[in-house]
Amino acid sequence: AYEVNSPNGVIADNFTSVHGSPETVAVTVDRLSSRKVEVKGSFTGSAADGYLAQETLVFNPMTVKISGPKALVDQVDCAWVTITRENVDASLCYMTSFTLLDAEGKALDTNGLTLDTDEVEVTLNIYLTKTVALTATVIPGGGATEANAIVTVEPSSITLAGNAETLDAINQIVVDTVKLANVNPIYELDEQIIPIPNDTVNLSGVSTASVRVEIQNLATATFTADKKAVAFTNVPEGFTPECITETLPVLLRGSREALDTVAAGHIRAVVDLTDCVAAPGIYNVTAKISVDGNAELGAVGEYKVYIKLNAK
Repeated sequence: AYEVNSPNGVIADNFTSVHGSPETVAVTVDRLSSRKVEVKGSFTGSAADGYLAQETLVFNPMTVKISGPKALVDQVDCAWVTITRENVDASLCYMTSFTLLDAEGKALDTNGLTLDTDEVEVTLNIYLTKTVALTATVIPGGGATEANAIVTVEPSSITLAGNAETLDAINQIVVDTVKLANVNPIYELDEQIIPIPNDTVNLSGVSTASVRVEIQNLATATFTADKKAVAFTNVPEGFTPECITETLPVLLRGSREALDTVAAGHIRAVVDLTDCVAAPGIYNVTAKISVDGNAELGAVGEYKVYIKLNAK
């Protein structure tokens, strides 16, 4: 039934209601609900040659609040954003609309729903890629220099992704440092961790490398120096050092011509006592080997002698 409200000054008894339409009104009652749904998305376009698109998109805000009938709100799984741009060679950041999806990935109608925003900010990071050589640094010693060392690293290179400024500063990655004085004649190291520079991603799928260093075109010969060849530096005040080791076999390396000129008396073993404890006793200390009049030659390996420190 209809109740007619008459205008001011009009007496309701002066008119009669003849017809009303519609005679009935359908009313649907539903529980109101609201919740936040996650913003998700994907990049279905392509990065330009030599570039890499980050797999994960970044959104701001990260959620969208939806309100409305509970039956409709409960159907929503997420707010979805799709980037379809092709040959992208720089990072993207812009405002865009989104589509509400159900749990099966089907688009939903927003009729009957209220959203706290119609757009979100999406960021797609695009990285430059670069192939970088792997190498090992060699420290000259034992009569050998970099010119005598054949350095092999496997794999020889990896591909990195990162921003252009970071990659421009990276020309090679040093995976190991080798002292040539300790190489005779081959040094090998397997499963060496590849140090990946900060703010870059290793795209090659390998995390370790093998290193091989071989000394070529040099000869070696063994000489025996006696205790008279041992000299001391930086002796602690109030003490007198004495070499206990009687003889010291020394392996020298260099050209054959230079080795042929060496006699045992040409070898010197210098012991630096800077780090030696200033107390009487017997110590095993490192000796640095040199050859009188021939800087080309060097001793292979490390050498130690026993000394006795006597109080004066």
